[in-house]
Amino acid sequence: MNGMNKVRRPWFSSNKLWYLLRTCLIVIGPMAIGLALMAGPIRRNSATYDEVVYFRLAMDWWKSGSDQAISRMGSPVTFWKWQALPALVWLEASGQMIKTNDPIGQLPELLPCFRFSALWIWLVGLFGTQFWANRLSGPWAAGFAGIVYVMGPNLIAHGSLITMECPLWVFWTFSFLAICEYMSHHSWKWLLLAGVFGGMAFSMKFTAVLIPFLFLAGLGFENSLKWIAKSPQKGVGPWARMLPGSILVFGIFTLVMILTNLLITGFATIPLSEQTGDHPWLARRFSEQWAERFSRILEMPLPVDWVGFLTQLRHQQSGGPGYLLGEISNSGWRDYYLVAIGVKVPMAILSGIVLRPILIRDRRHVADWLIPALSLLFLAVACAGSKRNYGFRYLLPVAPMMIVWLSGLVRTGAGRIASLLILAGLAGTTLRAHPWELTYFNEFIGGPEMGRKVLADSNLDWGQGLLELKEMQSVEPEFRRMTLFYFGDVAPSVYGLAGESFRIDASDQFDHLPKRWQEIESDYIAVSTSLSDGPWGPLAFFKPLRTLAPIATTPDGSIRIYESMQIQGAGLQE
Repeated sequence: MNGMNKVRRPWFSSNKLWYLLRTCLIVIGPMAIGLALMAGPIRRNSATYDEVVYFRLAMDWWKSGSDQAISRMGSPVTFWKWQALPALVWLEASGQMIKTNDPIGQLPELLPCFRFSALWIWLVGLFGTQFWANRLSGPWAAGFAGIVYVMGPNLIAHGSLITMECPLWVFWTFSFLAICEYMSHHSWKWLLLAGVFGGMAFSMKFTAVLIPFLFLAGLGFENSLKWIAKSPQKGVGPWARMLPGSILVFGIFTLVMILTNLLITGFATIPLSEQTGDHPWLARRFSEQWAERFSRILEMPLPVDWVGFLTQLRHQQSGGPGYLLGEISNSGWRDYYLVAIGVKVPMAILSGIVLRPILIRDRRHVADWLIPALSLLFLAVACAGSKRNYGFRYLLPVAPMMIVWLSGLVRTGAGRIASLLILAGLAGTTLRAHPWELTYFNEFIGGPEMGRKVLADSNLDWGQGLLELKEMQSVEPEFRRMTLFYFGDVAPSVYGLAGESFRIDASDQFDHLPKRWQEIESDYIAVSTSLSDGPWGPLAFFKPLRTLAPIATTPDGSIRIYESMQIQGAGLQE
């Protein structure tokens, strides 16, 4: 009788329906918004400076198997392969690959395909950010984190390109997710996962070499908190006894990270030096015996990414042209990245960073204190350690984990109200900037036009404005009688620009440029902002343009157009 009185539960209840709808809203909603937003910059931006190199390398690698050139440049050999692989497979399967005898000539048609191909990594990053936020603060935090991830103008800008920024921040985020879980549960599983993701991050960009040291600093912070809470009166002895365990964890993590990178690169090796036999510069500096020993070291095969990393270290030490607040320097500034945060991060996000510790004071998870602590430490290292201030993008590795930290706002009523206001402000910001997120400057500084006076470098002009200039020539035919001074790594004629053009790259080769502005016979002169206001090109030639107002700019603000008479009449012939 008791069995007959049991009530059968329906296989599909209203609770299950609500859970399904909520999951779809939280997961599919941000994904759909993000993909819709990504389509704009993918199609509307011409090739950025770095993309030209990575696109050419990907095509060469697919056809010949050669990939050593990227290591000689000081970059990893993996990130561009992972981004380009879906596009390369599609070109091969569809029979289009055989028609790509001139890849650079077909760049306008093929590059959007490669950018769409790379979106799978961006989507993995979205999943990781939401997964982490859900573990810390629940499903609504995951929803908040997902929307901020897909609507952040800087993540849209660099997530839509085939460069190393997006792959780095994706695997950096997964590594620190696992680090936080390890420090919460002290599970070896999480430690090994953290090392694996750290190795993957290093295979994307060498900035990830900082991850083990940030992890060690986090362990040191944790030990200090334990020591302060339990036995500060006993001196530093208890803290010192915890140090060997932290160093052991650091060593295991680093070893797993190195092995992961070696596995990803297939244990490929190349010598440090491309030259074999005589090394005259060694002979000039050392005795014959020592020169021979050093020669053997230079010719000894090393893991391919180690060679790339050592090359990058040399680049970093030599510095490079940078621009900040009207000044140009080859050795950088300590406050460059602080200024970049102030003008490139949306005001809604900056407000959230201020409000988060005020509204949410509990530290229920390790990540509640570890994320901001290590993000600040990373910022300090970036400010102190780099002589190449090339853009805000160098801070993007910590962006997703800071989004996860911000998502903790949803834990309280006041925090939920703040989170809704943040989302509304961010939506307005992004819609105003779209699809020119690459040139985004926040409301505080006044957008790209005022931003060029602060950071006239790749934060504003990375060579992406050719498509918009071509459209301006179509709408205003008189602009076809134009001379273009373009900063980039592809000939403007590839994009069908009319008129004469002078391409300037990061080298110091300027012999092809006219000596005086009066030599230019066209009616209009267009100049990349990196040249007219920034640190590239012959500075004395372009510097006078900073005092002239252009008659037009491309919609993204990356190229400025002047009347030739305007320049020549101002006496700017020097």
